[in-house]
Amino acid sequence: MKNILLSLAVVFGMQAGAQTIDTIIADTLLNIHYSSGTIDTASISRIDSLTFTYINDTVWGGACNGLTSLTYNGYDYDLVEIGNQCWFKENLQTTSYKDGTSIQDGADSTIWNNDTTGAYAWFDNDSISYASIWGALYNWYAVNNSAGLCPVGWHVPSDSAWTILESYLETNGYNYDGSTSGNKYAKAMADSVGWLAYAGVGTVGNTDYPLYRNKSGFTGRPGGYRYFPAFSSHLISKHGRWWSSSEETTLNAWYRNLNSGTNSFSRTNNNKGRGFSVRCIKD
Repeated sequence: MKNILLSLAVVFGMQAGAQTIDTIIADTLLNIHYSSGTIDTASISRIDSLTFTYINDTVWGGACNGLTSLTYNGYDYDLVEIGNQCWFKENLQTTSYKDGTSIQDGADSTIWNNDTTGAYAWFDNDSISYASIWGALYNWYAVNNSAGLCPVGWHVPSDSAWTILESYLETNGYNYDGSTSGNKYAKAMADSVGWLAYAGVGTVGNTDYPLYRNKSGFTGRPGGYRYFPAFSSHLISKHGRWWSSSEETTLNAWYRNLNSGTNSFSRTNNNKGRGFSVRCIKD
């Protein structure tokens, strides 16, 4: 009887490598399912060994590996796949780094203004009203802290990671008018609630083009931001600003902005001491 050696490529949530099964169970059939839908049957008694080879599980499970949410420091975050990236669908609201170290509470204006190691604050220093809906505001020093602001396996997106997201949205029909060129995809990134009403065509604050409202699933919300030292209260419904991990100069870092009155998603830089929202992206 002719023996056969069968190698199977399978998905495991483990470190890349190969596992070989040496024990063969006689008189047992193995069903081999192909992606085409065809099924072959082989008797295991004819098989010398089975070698299971790890394949990057993102090939099968998508950018989020099949996950739809995760828990980090006591809060459940929904996830969303956009292109080949997996993002938090909500703004970060952790008050400690991934190693458990507490982030400096920047409620006091003097502390906030002088901090260069990392601080957070709730909008208007009101966690009850703003934490679960808008998340926390972090200065860039918290983003850059070596302890890590996002959970293990995640990080704050770099400027180039944001650019990859933007390119995907632009070229895959997320512009409010369905075009595939130009930056007109802000509506597709913004949550359909919470934004200041605005009449401009295709803008975030306009209810026109309903099929494109939050089409990407990014669910961007206008969490406002913190200046030195005060908050601008009206901006809680007008601006959503998210840090990148990339510096522009020793004083400034890059961030992204959604505005209720525009149809574009803007890239600019600002002082590292400002307080902006944060999203995490999968490694």
